Amino acid sequence: MSTILNGNVETATPNATGVVSENAISQITSKRFLDENYLFSLREINKDAASLSTTEIPPYPLSHTEAVGILASGLALLPMYTPRRLEEFIDDWSKVAGTEQGINAVEILKTIGIPLGVCVWLDQYLVSDITKDDHPNTAKNNFSDYTENWVKEVLRGGYVAGYYEGNYPAGNSTTPTPNCKDRGVLQLTNCGGSSSSQNQNYKTITIGENSDSSCPIQWLKGE
Repeated sequence: MSTILNGNVETATPNATGVVSENAISQITSKRFLDENYLFSLREINKDAASLSTTEIPPYPLSHTEAVGILASGLALLPMYTPRRLEEFIDDWSKVAGTEQGINAVEILKTIGIPLGVCVWLDQYLVSDITKDDHPNTAKNNFSDYTENWVKEVLRGGYVAGYYEGNYPAGNSTTPTPNCKDRGVLQLTNCGGSSSSQNQNYKTITIGENSDSSCPIQWLKGE
């Protein structure tokens, strides 16, 4: 387990816009994003060459060292977990995988040094993709089972779980509207929009009003 990152778990700024990345972001790049009025990074914590999406540049999961640099730049940090297909669980893919991958998400967060209370996002778009491929006739049930079990483990680990549905091409943006339910789960709905950023190699995402004080989106902000 890494040292806990220096920073404060805070309620995310309403309507804040951030960048989404599956690859490493240097402190210099993070500072440039901040200068362009981006306030946070939604960063993949586990996607690698064996994960489900294809990319020309192999993904590079978030590390403790990179997180230190992001926070030092002034950007806030939100982690995101990418589901993985596990062929050995083909007969009961979603329930077993949801539990195991929820546990895995908590282990990764602790290894990076993410403090408790931060919202970790599940790439829900990819969960749907997997279940349709593995079990096309029962995709909806598998999707629900996976998510339910994954969320249970994340909440048990002391974090907040959120749903990310914005698997859009680089240069596009997602505007989530959080809806609190299921013991603090944040559901992202209302997706759409486009980015005017010059950083076209990055997706962007905009937090909604974040006005539900009983269940806000919480990020990690450097001290």
